[in-house]
Amino acid sequence: LVGKNQNHGTTTRMVVTFCVASAIAVLMLYQLVVVVQLFPLPSVLTTTSSALSSDNMGLAADLQNNLEQVHKKLDTLLEITQHQQASQPANTLLDRIDQEWTVASLPDSLEVVDATKLIAKVSNVVVQIPGVPNQKFNVPFFKQIPDWLSSRTFTSLIFFCPPNGHEGTITHLIGQILSLGLSQMPDKFLGSFVDVGSNLGFYSLLAMDMDVPAFAFDIQPLCLYNLYSLAQTSPRRQHLHLFNVGMADAPQVVTNAEGGCDYENFYMTNDERKSGHAIHDITKAGVGVQVPVVRFDDWVKRMGNRLPLPVRVLKMDTEGAEGRIVLGMRETLSAPCTLLNWIFELTPAHWYRFGQDMKDENAIQAYIDVVEKYNYKAYLMYMQPERRPPPTLYDFMRPLEAHPAMPSQTDTGCGAPYYEVLDMRRFFLEYCMQFQSKVKRPGGSAEGYCGNIWFQKQGCGSA
Repeated sequence: LVGKNQNHGTTTRMVVTFCVASAIAVLMLYQLVVVVQLFPLPSVLTTTSSALSSDNMGLAADLQNNLEQVHKKLDTLLEITQHQQASQPANTLLDRIDQEWTVASLPDSLEVVDATKLIAKVSNVVVQIPGVPNQKFNVPFFKQIPDWLSSRTFTSLIFFCPPNGHEGTITHLIGQILSLGLSQMPDKFLGSFVDVGSNLGFYSLLAMDMDVPAFAFDIQPLCLYNLYSLAQTSPRRQHLHLFNVGMADAPQVVTNAEGGCDYENFYMTNDERKSGHAIHDITKAGVGVQVPVVRFDDWVKRMGNRLPLPVRVLKMDTEGAEGRIVLGMRETLSAPCTLLNWIFELTPAHWYRFGQDMKDENAIQAYIDVVEKYNYKAYLMYMQPERRPPPTLYDFMRPLEAHPAMPSQTDTGCGAPYYEVLDMRRFFLEYCMQFQSKVKRPGGSAEGYCGNIWFQKQGCGSA
């Protein structure tokens, strides 16, 4: 109900005022029907009056009842929002971007299940990483998704290939990179794993089980509560650090637009609302929760030595916010050997959610700079056969015969090669836009759905 801006209270009052005014107008129409019945109209209008009296009185009563329910929901949301504004001013939220989230941070308005009840439904998912022999990692995960959490979310199967080559490749790559770092530093691991858009937290839990400090971010506190609850089953839970913070190109306070821990949690702009996007799980907890959004560079500075450097892997899945986030990462990206590997979903088709066109030149140039100015190599990760680059594009998207970080492996481990991207501008224009526009996906073409990208910093060793 609220856009991505700091004037969230004003916007909410405007929306509520509009809704109330609309309700009054409908009620006035209803009253007009009653007046028509009480005071007979001229004969020319008698037929219309009779139709209204016989068919529409029940409809008017239903409308009045529905409007009363809408008023109650709007009043509840406004009350919650005003309470949050009064108790947590915008500047206070932004001052706390480096403070870890705890269960005590849950707003009183959120209804959650006791963690001990969740733990009873948890089992360990065994993860084996290609190229990492004789090692198995255990990720605590739900046997089935709790009903209260969300109607759209993941089970553990989604993070493996088969069935999912996209997420399975990410599981493999995170495990491979962190394992290489651990093998090079058997006595003391140096560095950390950062998970922006952690959702249920599978990758953070994997890093945690590998004894790697894991820093997980999500704008939905219910996702963090889920991650916290899962971590309680592990003796390595001290490695997990949670933040109810979002990332963008400028500091601000936003409002979570989805209920529950949906797999597409994000805050909503006016453009997104006008597009007719459906808010999922509006009856579940979390709609209307205020969250600070900051630049990644600013968070790294605020953390200081509490963030073990280098960041060996930054995994990011933010449903279109990556066009903004990259603009707030330039200092970290340009710093020597501070961020070694960045794995993220690149979807310009979703940039409109955050006020950007899918061909936004500033965002595209920022990604070009990652390769051309900041000394990273770029790789396209797993793609389904119909979406893989054709040979006509091999002059700037070269399929590799060996894994870039683990030469003992030939590909992603999910039946597809890595592709080195030699020209980021052509990658955006000729592959993401032109080629993908000819590929069909549910709801239309795949234009602007670039896939998962891996940026690897050069000159910093193999891990």
